[in-house]
Amino acid sequence: MKVLLLKNVLHIWKAGDIKEVKPWFAGNMLFPKNLAVEFTKAEEEKYKRSLQKKEQWRMHLIEKKHEIIEMLNWQKFEFTLRWTEKKVFWAVAEKDLLAQIKKKFKLNLTKKNIYLPDWHLKKVGEHMIFIKITEKEMAKVFVIINSEK
Repeated sequence: MKVLLLKNVLHIWKAGDIKEVKPWFAGNMLFPKNLAVEFTKAEEEKYKRSLQKKEQWRMHLIEKKHEIIEMLNWQKFEFTLRWTEKKVFWAVAEKDLLAQIKKKFKLNLTKKNIYLPDWHLKKVGEHMIFIKITEKEMAKVFVIINSEK
């Protein structure tokens, strides 16, 4: 059975590869985890369109990188965390920062664009975060976390 891989599998196969696999492997391992779909011309076209869309977005970022960096650089985003003396009840993650960026600047960035030092932020105070626009270009933003008891 031929499958079109949607994600990297087992550090051996790469997304976009077309592989011949046994039906039981596809049915039990690849399809349930959304790692692959059965190869058809329709799926191939759909995958190519998604690649083109990603490439267009990447080119848009490259063309507008200086404007985006100027817009984002040194911006401050505030969050309030609930906590008691022993425990913090919430953390700031990439998705929270992405939501604020989208709301404020109408930019559709992904988690891959944001670098958080420890996957999430839980400490009250000001944190500097890097937003990667291209391979070499980054914007520096500040996340300010306030406490609420």
